[in-house]
Amino acid sequence: MARPFRFGVSVRRAQNRREWQEKARRAEALGYSSFLVPDHLVDILPPLVPLVSAAEATDTLRVGTFVLNPVQKPRPPLLIGGNSQPLLTLAAREADIVSFVGFSHRRGGRDFDLRAFTDAGTEERVTIVREVAGDRFARLELNAVVQQIVVNASPRRAAEEFARDSPLSVDDVLSSPYVRIGSLDAIAEAVSENRERHGFSYWVVFEDSMDAFAPVVSQLAGS
Repeated sequence: MARPFRFGVSVRRAQNRREWQEKARRAEALGYSSFLVPDHLVDILPPLVPLVSAAEATDTLRVGTFVLNPVQKPRPPLLIGGNSQPLLTLAAREADIVSFVGFSHRRGGRDFDLRAFTDAGTEERVTIVREVAGDRFARLELNAVVQQIVVNASPRRAAEEFARDSPLSVDDVLSSPYVRIGSLDAIAEAVSENRERHGFSYWVVFEDSMDAFAPVVSQLAGS
C-alpha cells in the first residue's frame, strides 16, 4: 500500500523574523506539511533561528533543515547518554561524551529498572564502555546526571526517605553517583571520589538543584 502524499517547501531567504513567519504561515495555508530551511557552505543565514520563528508562527507545520552542514574544527562534541547496554555500546564507539543516568524504563512500561543506580551497577556500565571503546576510552569524557541533591546534616535519614518507595537499600542510595546527600563538604568529597572510581568528571544537575549544588561547583570547578 502506497504512503500518503505529503509536501514540503524549502525556503532559502528572508529579511527578518516577520518575513520568515509570513512565509511559514503562507506555506501552512497552502497545504504544505513541512517548512524546510537549507544550510550550505554559502552566504546564507544558519537555519535554526528561522525555523524557531516558523514554528512559533504556525499550528500544524513541521519544520526541519534541508540539510544541516555544523562547520567547526574540531567538530562539536557528540554526547550520547542513557543506561542500556546497546546504547552505551554505541556511545563507546561513536561519542565524545558518554552520559550515565543510572536507570532504564522496563520494556513496555514506565517502571524503572534501577539495577545500575547503585555503585556496583554503575561500575558494570562503565566497564561496558571501557571494553567496547578500547584505546579511545582514555579520550572519552564521562558524565553523570544527578537526579537529586539533598544538602542535609542527617544523610541516612534523607536516604531512607529516598529509598522508601524503591528497591534500593539505604546504603545503595548513599553510595549512588546519581543521588548526592549530605553536607556540602561530603557531597564535594563524594563527587571527587566518583571521579577516581568511575571516571565521572562532568556532572549535570537539574534546575531545582542548581542553587544547592553551586557551592560544590565553586569548590571543584577546574580542579
